Amino acid sequence: MRRPLWCSLACLFLMLVTAASAAAESPEVQWTQAVGGTGSDMGYAVGLAHYGGYVVAGKTASPGAAYVDILFAKLDGSGDVAWQTNIGGAAEDVCNSVARTSDGGYVLAGYTGVQPSYIDYYLVKTNAAGEVQWSRTYGATDVVEECASVIETSDGGLALVGDAGYQIYLVKTDSEGMLEWEQTYHGGSGSDHCYSLTQCSDGGFALVGWRSTGSLTPTHDMMVIKVGPEGAFQWRRLFDSGVEDRGHRIIQLADGDYVVGGSTGNFSLWKLAPNGSLRWQHTYGTPTNDVCLGFDAASDGGYLLGGYTYDYDLGYEFYAVRTDADGDLLWEETYGGALWDYSWDLTATDDEGWLLVGTTQSYGSGGNDLYALKLGPDASGTGVDEASVAAPRVQLSRPTPNPFTAGTKLGFSLEIPASVELSVYDVAGRRVRRLWSGAADAGPHDVMFDGSGDDGTELGAGVYFCRLTAHGETLTRKLLLLR
Repeated sequence: MRRPLWCSLACLFLMLVTAASAAAESPEVQWTQAVGGTGSDMGYAVGLAHYGGYVVAGKTASPGAAYVDILFAKLDGSGDVAWQTNIGGAAEDVCNSVARTSDGGYVLAGYTGVQPSYIDYYLVKTNAAGEVQWSRTYGATDVVEECASVIETSDGGLALVGDAGYQIYLVKTDSEGMLEWEQTYHGGSGSDHCYSLTQCSDGGFALVGWRSTGSLTPTHDMMVIKVGPEGAFQWRRLFDSGVEDRGHRIIQLADGDYVVGGSTGNFSLWKLAPNGSLRWQHTYGTPTNDVCLGFDAASDGGYLLGGYTYDYDLGYEFYAVRTDADGDLLWEETYGGALWDYSWDLTATDDEGWLLVGTTQSYGSGGNDLYALKLGPDASGTGVDEASVAAPRVQLSRPTPNPFTAGTKLGFSLEIPASVELSVYDVAGRRVRRLWSGAADAGPHDVMFDGSGDDGTELGAGVYFCRLTAHGETLTRKLLLLR
């Protein structure tokens, strides 16, 4: 939809004022990595790997692929490729989402089939080395179904969401991918689309996407749908700012609020009350078109949004926006080369940095390559860098398991005795549980966190951060509590 001139000028004024208020410097690029061959290789998904490093996924049509295959790789902490594999058969097989599972493996979700004739949801389970253990498909034979997102659920099963024609299609399975139930959602005229989901503190799910109406010049309204633990519809909220509004990622905070990252022609961030009503919305971006596809929470309660922007001279570039907990801009930065580069997904990393993944034409083996760009910590967070996480005097191990339901083990090690503070914080920066406060001997220590607060009440599902302070150092690990 073409914007009226007054709207474009207003957006430009807002962006200039917002940019002028940014107080923090953007973090340094620690490393980059291109993955792929001489054909077309696209990066769509990223996640933290078991035992350190990162997993990235997308699709490949380079030599060695059967046709179009899922590209799945693990990068170590320095960005080097630890292993790389293709998954697929004679059809077009694409991964849009990857998630760790509590058994030490991974699930990849996307679609399989031949476009535009037919495609189905495609779910692949691998072990920690990326070796396929099983695969499943879901959907009707006469409808085009594309899965956009997968998560592990609090019961150890899986939930997948995406589109089935003009409807949103939600699938719930057990841990082996066997179907437990499925639901479709459509709210009237136009078509509904879903990009991702999160499991809520009540065991239900929040789905985020957009509604498209009109045919010649369709318009889009950002949409959030809340459903119960068995998929029963509860409520729907639509948000229309007069431009192209799309929601791409959603998280639920410990207090029940939701935060959505998406696009309105520029990057946008929405905060919603537990009933879906709007608390605030912020917009960020350049004078040209910006598309936000990735979003995650920081340990200080703020957020990072990632995607791409268009520059008239440079073409498309990675674009990242960092905010505080109230959505106020802290820094923004573009990254790219001489050709076109797109970021599709991102994750917060254990060293308080960020990893953005997408596709590059500027670097790699030619054509398109999957591209990973690692950012270090920034001054708006806790300032923990990778060197301090591995410092010899203090070490904070990865939580095991993570995600977790009943409990997770938090391990730390001291070279010499020290006074230790070990606590868990929610994404708003509030301490919810003190696990250790006082002296600790040299050597390793294990502490169990059962998912309850200091008063013994059960904490809601969501993102939390474990923070260790000793010898003047502060180390942080991200936790994902499922219910």
